[in-house]
Formats: sequence, structure tokens, C-alpha cells
Amino acid sequence: MTSRKAKIAAHTEQLKSETALNEIRHAVSLTQDELASKLNVKQPAISRLEKRSDMGVVQNGVTL
Repeated sequence: MTSRKAKIAAHTEQLKSETALNEIRHAVSLTQDELASKLNVKQPAISRLEKRSDMGVVQNGVTL
């Protein structure tokens, strides 16, 4: 495999392992306020994080 193809494959795998915060929050049936409480932040912080398009959450078995 060429170097460029290897980089693309690695990046694709990284993107597959990341999930948007709001998708995870919905999957565990939490409101933004409930998640904020669990993370000890205010609800607007959760809203801002969910609106960011440049950020994903790496899944590593963390329980919310």
C-alpha cells in the first residue's frame, strides 16, 4: 500500500472510532442538563461542545 493510501486508511479508522457527543448522549437517554450534571459543568457548555464540528468523542468504555 502506498504511503498516501496508508495515511487515508489510518485516518478513516480514526474517524470510525470517534462519535459525536450528542449521538452518545442520545444513545444513553440523557438530556444536556443531566450530562452536564454528571460532568460537573453547566448545560451551555454541553451545547457548545455538541455544536463543534471539529470534535469527536473517542469511545473507550467510559460509562456516563
